[in-house]
Amino acid sequence: MQRKLSAATNADLNDLIKIVENEEAEEKVILLEDDLFSFLQQFNIKNGEQLVLKSVIYDLYRHWSEFPLKQKTFSVRMLRYLQDHRTKDKKYYKVNRDSFSLNEELLKYLERKKQKKTRYSSWKNHFDKYLQFYNLSVGNKWIPASVLKHLYDKWCYKNNKKSFLSEKQLSAFFKLYFPYKRNGQSRMEWFSVNEEFVKIFVTPGMLIKQTKKGNTKR
Repeated sequence: MQRKLSAATNADLNDLIKIVENEEAEEKVILLEDDLFSFLQQFNIKNGEQLVLKSVIYDLYRHWSEFPLKQKTFSVRMLRYLQDHRTKDKKYYKVNRDSFSLNEELLKYLERKKQKKTRYSSWKNHFDKYLQFYNLSVGNKWIPASVLKHLYDKWCYKNNKKSFLSEKQLSAFFKLYFPYKRNGQSRMEWFSVNEEFVKIFVTPGMLIKQTKKGNTKR
């Protein structure tokens, strides 16, 4: 004999069904709320015969996406689009492009992102604060870029700055404000700054050490 559910149990069951349905609907929304399809289109990545490490494709995605998924979530959801292949100790996607071309894409994309930093007002404000801290202005004393980068790194560390301009990015900002030249065969960049800054912040030892360091990088 089949036992009937009580009215209270029926009500509880209906509520439970609604909760489950709502959770399923939310899950579907979450599944759609990612940028994987746009990412694959942007870099023309499709199923193919080339074995590419999953970490290579994730690195490209992580730098491209404004709100990247965590790697585990990325790996699960990417299976909707790409075939995977596993060996004993490595995980791959089978795609239409090789690792070399995808790594090239990553390098190009990172370079474009670096160049764009000079256009962002927040980075300009960041650079202006650095100039203000050292009272840096245009003058007639030529200082190598490596000294300015060394003092910039010290300023960032002192102020707990999490975002750092690279040497190339810092140089790009200095070129917007200061006269510059390249010195001899080393091609090291020098900038013309005010004498007061040099007297207060640049010691002879620092100048010698950072000039040598700058020359060895070229």
